[in-house]
Amino acid sequence: MDLEKYSGHTPDTDLVGNKVEQITHLASTAINDYLRYHESDENGCVTIELKSDSTLEDDLSQMEIGKSLLGSETHKRIVNEAMLATIRRIGSYLAEDKLQRFFPGLEIQNPDTYDFSNSKIRVIVLPSNDYHYFLKLLSPEKNTESSAGFTSQVEGPYPIPIATTKVVVTLSARKVIVVNELSAAVKSILEKNGYDPKKELTPKEREGLAKNIESTTIHELLHCLGLCSALSGPLMEGMTEWYAQQISNNESLSENESHINTKAVVGYEREVGGVSIIMIGLIESGLNPETIDKAFLGNEEDAVAEIKRSLKVKYGEEEAEKILNWNFKSPRESLEYITELEAKQTTGIGGFLRTF
Repeated sequence: MDLEKYSGHTPDTDLVGNKVEQITHLASTAINDYLRYHESDENGCVTIELKSDSTLEDDLSQMEIGKSLLGSETHKRIVNEAMLATIRRIGSYLAEDKLQRFFPGLEIQNPDTYDFSNSKIRVIVLPSNDYHYFLKLLSPEKNTESSAGFTSQVEGPYPIPIATTKVVVTLSARKVIVVNELSAAVKSILEKNGYDPKKELTPKEREGLAKNIESTTIHELLHCLGLCSALSGPLMEGMTEWYAQQISNNESLSENESHINTKAVVGYEREVGGVSIIMIGLIESGLNPETIDKAFLGNEEDAVAEIKRSLKVKYGEEEAEKILNWNFKSPRESLEYITELEAKQTTGIGGFLRTF
């Protein structure tokens, strides 16, 4: 590899090199301030891109001074409540080292006394225009109109798999989550109910906006903490949003409280609808709610195996694999497929779905 073609070459530093090796288990050489290079017979050629959320956090803090609908103090209160609600619900499924890495000093038995300003996760809520400007700067080629939240990349998985040619390593102490104060989906809902951007928000509009910020924050927190990350993309998003709504609404996964959730705020409405049907069907089939949480929140092998076995018994092996791998062309197809499968079952939810 010709290192001379890269501009901005800087001398190697033991501090950065040691940190990268500690994270990736790869010895590397500096190309410039943002790129490193590793080459070995075992791993081949690997480019290591360095990122720092500290710079991102500083830049975003400057954007927070823009005019918002609810105000920064209200944003801070909502974010704090969202963090507390999330830890109350899923904290026991986090490994202790991960819990302390993101929330140093937190006692899982008593999260209410924790000061979340000490967390290693920073949540920044931006006015809608500033949020879309930020995303355009980050990814100019992407359409960001429907986006509600952004989570900076989580480290992992390490060690590096064979044949990986590029790795992104975050060196900063804190992770950053950015939330759109007024996403396109929520704005559309408000407008249908008479929202006028030229007027002050009504109490009901403020409540709806706050609920959306809370739900979005929880959704992105779950991503940041790596929950449901073992699932395929659309299924992961649907499951993450399903749990985000459950946490936001202070619900537990029990037989008495099960319902079809198709009112996702962040998005993924059809994926969430499909996940809701699957969850209710599993519980009605006799699966313990704790086993479901251990599988999807804790990624415990025995619980995951039990979920797979239950789905195969319930729907058939081929059908279960299709759901678990989320082999669908569109969100609509996924919801229709799962609805049709469950409607064939002699369950309460199956009977309900047959009425449509």
